[in-house]
Amino acid sequence: MSIRTNIWQFPKVLLSKRVLWILCLFGISMYLITIVVIESQANISFHEAEESWSEKIKRITRTEHLKFGEWVAVQTRKENKLSYRIQFSRWGNCIGSSSSNSSYLEVIFCDPNDKQTFNWNKDGSLVSEKTGGCLEIKDTAKLNQTFQLKLGDCSGEIAKFTYVNESYLQLNLDAALQDTQLCLSPVNSSETAPLVIYDEKAQLGSSVGLQFCHENASQLTFIEKSDFREKRKALLLPQPADGDPNCDFPACAINAKTPPVKLLPLEEWSRCDNISECVTIVTKTARRPELILRMVQSFRREKGYDLPTIVYDDGGEPYPADPDGVMESLSDFPDLRYIVGDKEDLGIALGRNLAIQQVRTKYFLLFDDDTVITERTDIEQLVKILDTTDASLVGGKCSGYRHFAGFLHFSQEYHHGTDNRGLSLYSRGCNYANETVVNFPSCVRCDLTSNVFMAKTKDILEVGGWSEELKIAEHKDLFLKLKAAKKKVVYCPDFQVKNAKESVESK
Repeated sequence: MSIRTNIWQFPKVLLSKRVLWILCLFGISMYLITIVVIESQANISFHEAEESWSEKIKRITRTEHLKFGEWVAVQTRKENKLSYRIQFSRWGNCIGSSSSNSSYLEVIFCDPNDKQTFNWNKDGSLVSEKTGGCLEIKDTAKLNQTFQLKLGDCSGEIAKFTYVNESYLQLNLDAALQDTQLCLSPVNSSETAPLVIYDEKAQLGSSVGLQFCHENASQLTFIEKSDFREKRKALLLPQPADGDPNCDFPACAINAKTPPVKLLPLEEWSRCDNISECVTIVTKTARRPELILRMVQSFRREKGYDLPTIVYDDGGEPYPADPDGVMESLSDFPDLRYIVGDKEDLGIALGRNLAIQQVRTKYFLLFDDDTVITERTDIEQLVKILDTTDASLVGGKCSGYRHFAGFLHFSQEYHHGTDNRGLSLYSRGCNYANETVVNFPSCVRCDLTSNVFMAKTKDILEVGGWSEELKIAEHKDLFLKLKAAKKKVVYCPDFQVKNAKESVESK
């Protein structure tokens, strides 16, 4: 009986209110803990995925040598196309059409005011932002003659490209033509003869078509739309107010005449008593320390003193042995900073920008590495002009070379229904205009000088310096920025240096 009673009483114990409450609370607690763990794991996975994606995008946009095709493949997870300006790497001009009704590609000035971007689609096709047309192959039967591409309505034979070696837009061909490597290149505009590639320079107004890939002429750079406009914001201009019928696109606003150079009020003069505290020499080189040594030695020989000097070296070859003691000799110049970059072949523009970012004086003096100072290098005169006038830059010339200084002017011509736009340099125009600078009768206002000049560091940084995507042919671009920003340029032909191309060994 007692055993039976105990057996029957056990469920009653288990089912008592206190035990039931405990069991319920325990069950609820375990349920909540399980939910929290699952949620946490889900959140961790989500955040890890989000962080991974974010980090991957950051890594890709930081990497300079990642293939464009791979970059597009990642980005197209969010969007199927991206907008880019296509620029000839060596010369800085862009690919586009001169007008919205043009059916052909041309070499054009990279104008941030103009619609010059192309949508790069996932299938490799390119669509013009300005015309809405696709790049189409004019005649597939004549691909061996490489005729010009056209901007069609996307109903024809659409050209599809692969970005090869981060440098060339190569046409995707079918199996029968796989051995033919054709690239987007500057060509002549013949309609009947095979197109001939311009392997020297992508001239403004030249046609763009398909040709056998050329190491230099076919080299292209893709620049993202917003990034380009940010870097060229100094050139963003309103529509010209005067309504010039010969030039009515936004860049024509640059044609407006710059006011004369004015003498500053006496109380605003900032005279340099010690030039070495006011001026820094800036030079870009590529593994040519012997030329740098020759340059600073010529300065010390002619002037009897040294200036702070910043050299940026982005050469690709390792430094050779130094049997002549060049590097040791450079150490005799305590004000010389010789910076060897960790990345090679950055180009003239980026190398110079990196150098002037190190400048701590109010002016800098730009020299090429093969420059030699002579008795006609009157640095003191350039300092006086910048000290006492509202000029931003004062340039001179290289002895033995033609007068490179002149006025910049955009123009627009209509030929057989085609709108041709271009940038002209009126060489010697500054001399003919003869807008002399007060107190400096041998110097005149100008738009552009040679690559030998002294400038106000602040003003050059203010316009963004040189456009870093330009490895060469960067010169006019900087002066266009200055003109657009209404910064004044002075040309002093009596200020001269020698451009000694011959090697040091031949001296």
